[in-house]
Amino acid sequence: MKLSIEARAQLAEKLILSLDAPSEEENLRFWVAEAEKRLNNLRDGKAQEISAEELKGAEKLGFMAGEISAPDDFDSLGAPAIMRLFEGSKKPEQKHNP
Repeated sequence: MKLSIEARAQLAEKLILSLDAPSEEENLRFWVAEAEKRLNNLRDGKAQEISAEELKGAEKLGFMAGEISAPDDFDSLGAPAIMRLFEGSKKPEQKHNP
């Protein structure tokens, strides 16, 4: 990307603020549809059940090691915008140019 870190953070903030959370009814419809899809996949033989015992000890972390990378400052990208969202403010911080 050719955008500066500040420009990327502002873009990320605008994208986050543009998201509308789904209503409870929309969430319920989504999860019912997902559950039906999974049940149909099981019934059609496209998926199989895996017990919790079978999953114990399965490798979960590190499966993409060496395949992707993140910038060193990844943990702090968009921090001001995220803090404002957690504090209840949806309005992006305005920069003042004297």
